[in-house]
Amino acid sequence: MGLRRQGREAALKILYSIEYSDSPAGAGAKEYWSERKGSKSLQEYAFSLVDGVRENLSNIDKMIEEAAEHWSLERISEVDKNIIRLAAYELTECSDIPAAVVINEAVEIAKQYSGKDSASFINGVLGKIEKIKNSSPDK
Repeated sequence: MGLRRQGREAALKILYSIEYSDSPAGAGAKEYWSERKGSKSLQEYAFSLVDGVRENLSNIDKMIEEAAEHWSLERISEVDKNIIRLAAYELTECSDIPAAVVINEAVEIAKQYSGKDSASFINGVLGKIEKIKNSSPDK
């Protein structure tokens, strides 16, 4: 498994733990890595994702609410919501990663960490976020 995939999975776990503990992102990441092994580059990549999601959270959540028709953020499971947040951050802020790669990675992570219907739900929401991004005037 590549560095980016490992970083995405670590970032997902850190975001999930931050959500439940109300701890700052740095403390959540430090606690996560105190219990696991990971190269410095892996840790830096995972933290850059966590930090990016946290810094852009209100915009990301607005996009999710717009793209997830008939689903409020409260109805989306915490795991699914954080998978979507990570991918939405990458779709909107990481221009070096192709959208198809971001969406595929999110779907694969959902298959591993979430329920059986989550992968298709996440795929649909991220597809709509990608369309929203591409139709915005400042793309």
